Amino acid sequence: MNRKTLYIALTVALSQASPMAVFRATSALAQQQTEVKTASPHEIHAADLVPYLEFKSTTLLGWHPITKQALVRTTNEAGAVAKQQLQLVEGAGGKLTPLTAETADNKISTLLAQPHKIGRAWFEPRVGSYIVFEKIQGSKAQLFRLDLATKVETAISPADQHAGNIVFNRAGNLFAFTTQSAASATSDPTNVYLSTDPKLGAQRLLATLKGVGYSNFNFAPDDNSLVYVQTLAQGQSHVLHLDIATGSSKRLTPAPIDTLKTPYYWASPRHSIDGKSLFLICDLDSNFKRLCKLDFATSKVEFLSKFAFDIDAFLISVRQNRMALITNEPDGNGLRFLDLSTFKELPRPPLLLGEISGLHWRGALDEDDSEGVDGIEANKKPFSAKTELGFTLASARGPEDVFTAQVGGRISRWTNSASANLNPMDFVEPQSITWKSADDTPITGFYYAPDKTKFPGKRPVIIKLPDDNLAQFKPGFIGRDNYFINVLGIAVIYPNVRGSGGVGKGVGKVFSNAGKKGTQENAISDIGALLDWVATHPTLDTERIVFSEASKVSSAAAESVMTSNVLAQAIAKRYADKIAKATDIKHIADMIGILPRTRDGNGIHVTLGIRQ
Repeated sequence: MNRKTLYIALTVALSQASPMAVFRATSALAQQQTEVKTASPHEIHAADLVPYLEFKSTTLLGWHPITKQALVRTTNEAGAVAKQQLQLVEGAGGKLTPLTAETADNKISTLLAQPHKIGRAWFEPRVGSYIVFEKIQGSKAQLFRLDLATKVETAISPADQHAGNIVFNRAGNLFAFTTQSAASATSDPTNVYLSTDPKLGAQRLLATLKGVGYSNFNFAPDDNSLVYVQTLAQGQSHVLHLDIATGSSKRLTPAPIDTLKTPYYWASPRHSIDGKSLFLICDLDSNFKRLCKLDFATSKVEFLSKFAFDIDAFLISVRQNRMALITNEPDGNGLRFLDLSTFKELPRPPLLLGEISGLHWRGALDEDDSEGVDGIEANKKPFSAKTELGFTLASARGPEDVFTAQVGGRISRWTNSASANLNPMDFVEPQSITWKSADDTPITGFYYAPDKTKFPGKRPVIIKLPDDNLAQFKPGFIGRDNYFINVLGIAVIYPNVRGSGGVGKGVGKVFSNAGKKGTQENAISDIGALLDWVATHPTLDTERIVFSEASKVSSAAAESVMTSNVLAQAIAKRYADKIAKATDIKHIADMIGILPRTRDGNGIHVTLGIRQ
């Protein structure tokens, strides 16, 4: 029998404005003039839904240089509103002390003004007397100084400029930051400033850089220069050297050698202890992003890791003679340690499957203590000799929280953001799944299955398309989506189609590039093969398939990749023999202001497919 799929629009009111929202199906098929029976509505009752709208998360931003305090950003989500604060945590499991007033960021209604969000934050690295942090409104960030004694905030960067890239020097008495016009995300040029304590108001324009995409600024050990990264396009970047005396820049990373002159990926430059080389992440001569070392004198690149998956981030501890790595492995992020002398791997700490971010060595005067302050008394405190690695972990069992790990040893939990109204053990752990696309390419994803005893028989399916093909899904906390699994008994699949960066073992940048502009057919084929995979699964119902799409994709991403909205439309066109209708309800949902939200805060719209 020729099967067809009816894609119908639905709006789930994941807010407290309405006590009940109903999934309803349209019955007229305008394209094919065919009548199709609608599905029975699923009712969403507020009493069941509200606990799944109220989540907290805590993100590690840094450590106080003298006391054993963690600087964190807390986010409390209730319905459509997310509230953020900067806070100090007094030891593992200790009290949280607010440093800033709670800011409400309403994601739903466009009629309300949006107060600022809080971005990154840094302690003054000598005695921790003040904090520099980002206030973000829309796509613009402004830097502020927060005096810890008085709680007085002082603006550092102009209100009409987008600022960022703050980094303190080795002596701890100077920091650099960048600004550019906030009128456009592609505003040229980018200005680099040097500043002493911003309370004194002393700033110097160091350099004016052409273009945008600058990041990863770091001081050299002698404080006479900076290194930084310029990203030209997704997966394409350079590392440059900026002389503080002259303000001039020069490129450090080797030029591409292929005939197309395609730049390679370089990221996270950090100086060696002697200042004669750089540690970096690069994909030079490899399908994966590896740890490498660049010698300044010879320009020789030495590869220090051989993993068959990407390295997302690394951080050095000189005192521990260790390097910490976040690895992008098939089942989620891994945390690994290398000996800094031999680069041999050390025992790994036992961690839940999930998403890891924000590495910070405790007992250091900076996020990377290879750039800490020499001779400062804080470095000689007893706890510095027992430096631990702090990080943020989100797993299926709970949202982002702060942890510390000793090399091969004990894990300590510093914060607990679990909901008081939900049992984290009820949240489903994902299964890593693999299917083959039409050209026999292995495609991976994560499958969340409802409890078979509670929900017997074949289950409906939600397929969560990525925000764009560069947004790889990692098995962290899925927030509101747990409602569909735990309460409605709907299975959820997060596919990583071609174009998703760094996905899985043995794929790397070849996999990522295979979904970019001109090769979108690959991503379409990958989802088509997933529909076939669902059809063969004994507990999944091909008569009830949902596609959930992200509604907001940056213009830069839209130019180079297949966005989720375009991908869904392309699937409808590609598999016309199976699809009866596709309806876009984004405009309607925008008008009534009740878009559901992803865990990143972006609105989503949903299409429901019913197989006949």
